[in-house]
Amino acid sequence: VLAHERRAMAAALGAGIVHLHLPLAAYVRYLGHCVWATVQLPLSPEALVYGSIDAGTTVVKRAFDVNTAVRLLAEALNLRGHWAGRAEAAAKFLHAPADIQGYRCQEDGLNYLMGLGRLLPPTAPEPGLKNGYLYRLLRPEIVQ
Repeated sequence: VLAHERRAMAAALGAGIVHLHLPLAAYVRYLGHCVWATVQLPLSPEALVYGSIDAGTTVVKRAFDVNTAVRLLAEALNLRGHWAGRAEAAAKFLHAPADIQGYRCQEDGLNYLMGLGRLLPPTAPEPGLKNGYLYRLLRPEIVQ
């Protein structure tokens, strides 16, 4: 959901974590249409150093500096770390949802965090509401 991505990006930028970058993004509304445009970064799957690109089957936590930056972001947003991964033996302790991806760009050497749409925690489950945890998220000001 676009609103969650925008809200999480604003919260991450507001935390002011050094060495953690977000891709340039713009939200454009024109004649009743909305477009979310982001720059295409020169990244490959091999550049992934934090998170998962396959729905938690493989969870990566390779770079100490990225892990530290994400931990600082989680602390600033009052979020707790947790174990993530489908297989218990391959699970990693992350400070953000497993579907967030942290990349180290080979061209500029910067660390980018992408896919922040589920950074903030979900609201309490409601009976009869299917998959509400995926799209009913708390606002940053509620969590802090």
